[in-house]
Amino acid sequence: MGNNLTEEVKDVIADLLGYYGFVVKIDHKFQGMRDVIDIAVLEEGKNEPSIAVFITPEIERSKFIGKVSRSREISNTIILGLAPSDFLKMKLQDEIMRMELPDENHTEFESYLRSISPRKPIFPYFSTVSRKISEPDAKPTCLQKFENLVNDQGLDLKRAQYDIYRTAISGLNILYGKYILADDGGSPAFERNRELAKETILLKAAGYLKEERLPDRGLGLESDGKSFLILSDDEETAKVAQEIVDDYVAGNRNVIRKIMGQYPDMFNFAAIVGSLGYYAPRTMISIERHRRTWTGIIRATVQSENSYLIEVIRTMINTVGISEQTWNRINCLVSFPELNSLLERYFSAFEKSGVGVYGYRGLRRIYIPAKRIATHMRLGDLAGNIDQKSLEEFCIYDSILRSNHTGFDFYSNIADLGLSEEKIAARISEMAAKGFCSKLLPHGADLPIAIYHQAKFTNYCLVKMRDMISTILEIEW
Repeated sequence: MGNNLTEEVKDVIADLLGYYGFVVKIDHKFQGMRDVIDIAVLEEGKNEPSIAVFITPEIERSKFIGKVSRSREISNTIILGLAPSDFLKMKLQDEIMRMELPDENHTEFESYLRSISPRKPIFPYFSTVSRKISEPDAKPTCLQKFENLVNDQGLDLKRAQYDIYRTAISGLNILYGKYILADDGGSPAFERNRELAKETILLKAAGYLKEERLPDRGLGLESDGKSFLILSDDEETAKVAQEIVDDYVAGNRNVIRKIMGQYPDMFNFAAIVGSLGYYAPRTMISIERHRRTWTGIIRATVQSENSYLIEVIRTMINTVGISEQTWNRINCLVSFPELNSLLERYFSAFEKSGVGVYGYRGLRRIYIPAKRIATHMRLGDLAGNIDQKSLEEFCIYDSILRSNHTGFDFYSNIADLGLSEEKIAARISEMAAKGFCSKLLPHGADLPIAIYHQAKFTNYCLVKMRDMISTILEIEW
């Protein structure tokens, strides 16, 4: 990277661009050069950006920034956060803009985005989020403090780092102990897990890990008084975790590459980007909750009411340079139940390698650091290869197939996926002509369509969807 700001700062800038409707990619490799554009604004389906944003770049990057700004594809080059004196030292052409890092008090960059964007939100970005941009500590500070703590105690640094890694990406997976109810009804006694490593106990005592109890009931899981260790939520721990996760993924690139090398490129792209790194194997779910809807990839959209989920989705969108609509469609694709067996083998391979880990967040899942993998494996380079036409067709038939499902909001779903009601009506009319169902019913009807022959209706949709999946993901059934 050309600067020492954390990924967190670039995420805020990228999220701000996404808020105004731009398709964004972080760390975009420019036309075969080794250096990267910190944040690139791309048109959907194109590999080269139209706007290049650099965040407090070093003077040594002047030549590269100048070449980017002179490219025919680049309409605007913007440098954020650089002091005026340093900007002058770079001796760049006059067309390059310099602005302050945006926040609630520095609005020049946001005003510029508003002026060129077709999307005009009512409220400014920083009035809708609690995120602020601030200069981080020097990179080694927090991590060195962590390493010194473990080394000074004569413990295994790699073991301690892996405890941070697995809690950072997977939630509840280190059993801390168990609360045992007293016979007299008094306060329960706590019995610590006797198999805890010394490194884990140290990290709990030092405040890097904290205790969390599993709910008594949740998605078929029983707590039995169990208590787990999770990552503490203070800023210092977050910085340590970020460095450790990045280093771990970088150090295991050959392992990751070997797993991904067994699958087509577009399958890797869809599985990692569309899943956000969460997969629920069927075998991990209790008997009473053993349903297809509780397995596989979580189905979500950027319009979710879950603010944490929205932030995770936007971060992934910005990492690989796709639109919100495209992510919604890819997520729809990989949450298709018939892909479960293939996805289970895929995520299990990550888990067996140590890159993925099991953990609880309500439902027990396999977790992988999807954003870091997408970055290190340069999945963003594949974004322009998405078969958008086939992906749209898949989502059309998926929406039709689920139209009569209980609780399914048909019209809200097609709006989230950016689907044409006219195209959906045309596909339904084709099925109606075969006698499988009615034509699309008027708005306000109890159901969008009446299904006359469920088996034939379902099979027709599934055949179409399998064909689309084969085309998009380059797989064979």
